[in-house]
Amino acid sequence: SKSISISVVNLSNLKLLDTSKNLFSGVLPTEIGYMTKLTLLYIYDNSFSGSLPESLSLLSALEYIQFQTNLFTGSITSIGQLVNCINIDLSGNFLIGAIPSTLGRLTGLTYLNLNTNQFSGALPDSLSELVELEFLFAYSNTFTSTIPVGFEQLSKLINLNLYENDLTGVIPSAMGVLTKLTFLSLQDNDLEGELPSILGDLTRLQGLYCGSNKITGSIPNTLGALHALTVLFLPSNSITGILPSYLGTLDLLHELVLYDNSLYGPIPSSFGALTKLEELILYDNLLSGTIPADMGTMASLQYLNFQSNLLVGTVPTELGRLLNLEELYLNYNRLSGFLPTALDTLRVRLLYLNLANNLFTGEIPVEYSNLDSLILFSVAGNYLSGPMDAVFSQGTQFTNTLLFVDLSDNGFTGSLPESLFNSTSLATFIGTQNCLLGATLPESICDATSLVILDLAGLVAGSS
Repeated sequence: SKSISISVVNLSNLKLLDTSKNLFSGVLPTEIGYMTKLTLLYIYDNSFSGSLPESLSLLSALEYIQFQTNLFTGSITSIGQLVNCINIDLSGNFLIGAIPSTLGRLTGLTYLNLNTNQFSGALPDSLSELVELEFLFAYSNTFTSTIPVGFEQLSKLINLNLYENDLTGVIPSAMGVLTKLTFLSLQDNDLEGELPSILGDLTRLQGLYCGSNKITGSIPNTLGALHALTVLFLPSNSITGILPSYLGTLDLLHELVLYDNSLYGPIPSSFGALTKLEELILYDNLLSGTIPADMGTMASLQYLNFQSNLLVGTVPTELGRLLNLEELYLNYNRLSGFLPTALDTLRVRLLYLNLANNLFTGEIPVEYSNLDSLILFSVAGNYLSGPMDAVFSQGTQFTNTLLFVDLSDNGFTGSLPESLFNSTSLATFIGTQNCLLGATLPESICDATSLVILDLAGLVAGSS
């Protein structure tokens, strides 16, 4: 590592200083304040430490400050004097304290990035004076105020990210006038109240992230106007009401994430029109009714999670058309009937299949032995029967990829699946509470060196 020599200040006519992506360390010399013609100062991706020198305030010509990804500490009071700045990036440091109200003097600022520091206190109202601002990033700090209502003046704002702070109060309705917004992230705060219906006026919005707050009420119907939306992320709140069918008209959606709320009613069949959707995550709600067969047309779906709801009926065979599906979680519902054999068509990509804690009957389809990419397989807590080892004795790749298998709390008979224990990948096997009368432990268990958890309690085996 190396430090910047003080002698660099002798370059009195220098307008651009770029030491980025090197191994510089040490403090930024106070003498840098003598370089009064500097307009661009790039020192990002180094290991500079210590406080930002107060002499920075003398660099009145500065327009670009790129200090991100260093080890700077202390406050940023000196930055508030640089009234000609248009771009400031201080992200990825250890800066502390409040944001100085003087920052509001930088009225030409278009980009401000304070991400991943240790700033605290209130978001100052003076930020509302930055009327040219297009990008405001302040995530992963400890700001504790409400969102300033004055942000409605930031009419040019394109991206507002206040993720992972301690912000309180409600989401101001005034934010509905920020019609150039394409990205709004308020997740992981302590915001409460309902989602303002005026958010439906943000018709350029592509990403709306408000998860992990204390938001109540229903999802406003006005969000149906957000046809540019690719991500709707509202998990871990207290949102209630029926899952809106109009969400099926937002045909650019890639991610629909609403888990850990109190949504109820059926899963809308209109979701079948979401052909670009890659993630549909609705677990830990109160959804009821059947899984719509129309979901078989969601050709881009990779992650489907309906865990811990009140779904009933059989699993539609149309899910076998979801050839890009990698993870399927239907556990902890009231689904019934036979396990769907049509899932064997998902052999190329399916990695996780969890059908546990439902009301399924019959045997594990031998077709599941075609799922030769599967890592996790759980059918625990159902009413399944038949030979436990049947699906595992087909001599396929199926048993070689599995890391986790849970067949517990069913009515399986026969023998433990010896071929499964020949696998070099199996880490967990749970077979408790079944009916393997007279079964013995296969010798291959002793060779299963990757096995970490082997739970056979209540297996009703005759010998061992």
